[in-house]
Amino acid sequence: MQPESNDIRMKPKNRLQRRRQEKHVRKDKAQVTSPVAAAHLKLAKADQLRKTGKLKQAQAICQGLLEKHPDYVGALHTLGLICMETDNYWAALSYFVRAAMLNPKDWTILVNLANVYLGLGAQDMAAHSLEQARVLKHDDPNIQFTLGQVYEAQQEYELAAECFEEALALDPDYPGAAHILGGCCGHLGQVERAAASLKRALKSPQTTMHRLQVLYLLSQLPASVIDIDLLDALQHAYATDDKKDPDFETRAGFIRGAALHRQGRHDEAWQNLVEANKGPNARYIDAYKKELESSQRSMESAKAGGFSIRKPSPETDTLPISLFILGPSRSGKTTMERLISHLDGVKRGYENRIVETAVRRTSQLCGLLTIDSLNSLPSGLDEKFSEIYVEELMARADATRAFTNTHPGRISNVGRLAQTVPNSRFIFVKRDLNDIVFRIFTKQYRANTNYYGYSIKNISNYVSWYYEMVDTWINTMPEICLTLSYEDMHTDPGETLNRAAEFCGLEVSGSKLPPLGDDTGCAEPYLTFLQHARSA
Repeated sequence: MQPESNDIRMKPKNRLQRRRQEKHVRKDKAQVTSPVAAAHLKLAKADQLRKTGKLKQAQAICQGLLEKHPDYVGALHTLGLICMETDNYWAALSYFVRAAMLNPKDWTILVNLANVYLGLGAQDMAAHSLEQARVLKHDDPNIQFTLGQVYEAQQEYELAAECFEEALALDPDYPGAAHILGGCCGHLGQVERAAASLKRALKSPQTTMHRLQVLYLLSQLPASVIDIDLLDALQHAYATDDKKDPDFETRAGFIRGAALHRQGRHDEAWQNLVEANKGPNARYIDAYKKELESSQRSMESAKAGGFSIRKPSPETDTLPISLFILGPSRSGKTTMERLISHLDGVKRGYENRIVETAVRRTSQLCGLLTIDSLNSLPSGLDEKFSEIYVEELMARADATRAFTNTHPGRISNVGRLAQTVPNSRFIFVKRDLNDIVFRIFTKQYRANTNYYGYSIKNISNYVSWYYEMVDTWINTMPEICLTLSYEDMHTDPGETLNRAAEFCGLEVSGSKLPPLGDDTGCAEPYLTFLQHARSA
């Protein structure tokens, strides 16, 4: 007889086979209906929706998963990513912190948590998370690069440079790494290393969008380390770069001015510099007026006196000297620091933000609004600030005899630093007025900084104010303050170093002094222009 239906399954021949078949069926059904498998399928769907921009649908799925499984790390992580894409960093922080709490060894969670911290301006916490991620995934160039960006923003240029070097070692063409590394080396005064890195960036196909920024950094280095034609390179940038950057023409003007100066075409150089400075000067005129008022208050406070030098004690005698090397922008602070590093036991701190960090921690620990400026910290917290400053100092300079700091904003803080920081010393660098005014006029500063820097008259007033502040501190606290000359440093570096050694109670090491790159007299071709601009 023929079967009544084609849908006929062979029956097991015996009881054992039937049991085996029933077991496989139950196992297959369990795999399909397992909560683990079902949740994973939903998470995969949510992630696919997120990647296609359907964020609300993806969010609803993940929130439903968390209602049933509050410890589902995958759902927490995906929700954090969704919140980041809508710039909802506070919500993203909650999800990533919970995910990291449940799985602290997942480097991808730590990297995303760091990006959230950056979005919220918490750079210290971002660095902390990235350092943890780097331990877990040391061969990831993205971690190295992002950590380098954090350190660069904190002006920890030495740490930043190390990270960018690591990123390039892992990926020689990592976008932006050679470019930002060159900028960090420039801040460190390592001009040969900076030039090599920036020229490497120019050759990278990844630099098309940032070629002008690279050329600007090259234009700020000494001519002796540059072997490319900046004007030709600038023409190439005009042909290839994205000109959506509103500062494109301003930056191009600074580059052109520097290139023409090097070629001895001084009239053309000056015209380009004047045009380049017009835009920023107009943009920052109101901010400059506020900055001027603040400077005047600082001068009144310094002249009023009332500051006392912190007395040594058995507890502080063994601490490293905090050596603040101060001067206006382009005065030669970094060069002076490089020279002074040849004293025995000196560790370079560059533009370290140790003071701001200690002030911020002090205000937060004492229940105040977060404060960054030492002069804004109530005097009743001086001892707490001193204690925290010493903690930060020892974390950076343990087993050294002196720790330098060239942060440019310290001039108004000298009085408070003298009475709160143990073993503090201050070396002020003065430079010929015309040379320093001209050099400031050739520089484009970071956004919302150095508001005075785009007008010859404003620059001249600023430098005069700064030098008057220096003279005030010298007269007030001569035992811990010393003025050195940029010109003397180049004429007789050995004598300048001996004066610094005697002032700090340190000895000169036997190593050969480094070449310092003399820039004296740079303003001579522009004296008439400078005089006219001041009187206009």
